[in-house]
Amino acid sequence: MVPWLYCFAIFTLFRLFAFVFGSIVNDMIFGYNIAMCVLWIIYTVASIYGWLLVYSLYLELSDLTKLEDLAHLRVSRSLTYSFFVCVCVCVCGYFK
Repeated sequence: MVPWLYCFAIFTLFRLFAFVFGSIVNDMIFGYNIAMCVLWIIYTVASIYGWLLVYSLYLELSDLTKLEDLAHLRVSRSLTYSFFVCVCVCVCGYFK
């Protein structure tokens, strides 16, 4: 996994713990504190969903990149082999 995914996850966990601490410490009898609690619940859920989305896309693209590299390797091998066969046929046919 790449470092920016680690940073994204660590920041999300830090914000989750800060939100839990803030909701415990603040009085939930005031409208402002209740509104901030609800908003931070929404932000935290959106952040977790975003991390899962980005991580799944990262896994899919890394698998796709590996498949593409294997395909390029296969094509380059077949091109090298066909070039070798063509050169051998041309050279052998030329010297007969």
